[in-house]
Amino acid sequence: MLRGLIKLILFPINLLLSLCTLVFSIVFGLGKILLYPLMGICLLVGIGSLLYGAIPIAVGAFILAFLLGPLGIPMVGTAFINLLKGVNKTLKSI
Repeated sequence: MLRGLIKLILFPINLLLSLCTLVFSIVFGLGKILLYPLMGICLLVGIGSLLYGAIPIAVGAFILAFLLGPLGIPMVGTAFINLLKGVNKTLKSI
């Protein structure tokens, strides 16, 4: 009886978490399409700056390329989506 009542109360939260996970996954997939070409441009700018001797610009471009690459913003987005999925799964198992 009490467990059914708790599930009924948590249903809107589960629904909202499922919807947020879906929306964030779609936005994240589209965002990766934009981030990876920007990473390539930053790498090219960094290499060109190294060839012309502009070391501070090259360092900035390489840092930006790292943040736009697979180990930067996309990893944070994946961790956030996995966190939402884990919370949703935990609430569903109650």
